[in-house]
Amino acid sequence: MPRSAGAAHDAARVILVEDDIALGRALKFALSAAGFRTSLHYSAEAMLANNALDDCRCIVTDLHLPGASGIDLITSLRKQGFDRPL
Repeated sequence: MPRSAGAAHDAARVILVEDDIALGRALKFALSAAGFRTSLHYSAEAMLANNALDDCRCIVTDLHLPGASGIDLITSLRKQGFDRPL
């Protein structure tokens, strides 16, 4: 059942890390349509620089990114104590 427009505002935020612009936008659209708030970053470094993990409930990352890989990102987040799903 689709969530109401107001529910999206209260929904948990999903962070997407995807360097393919079209795929990133498609994933963001699909998650938003399902009622999730989403933020999209095109590199691990950009996501880490944003440093807005407080209301994040899940991170979806590509493994093959320019610069730091998705595995590097996961390792860095775990070292920082991030314990939510990746």
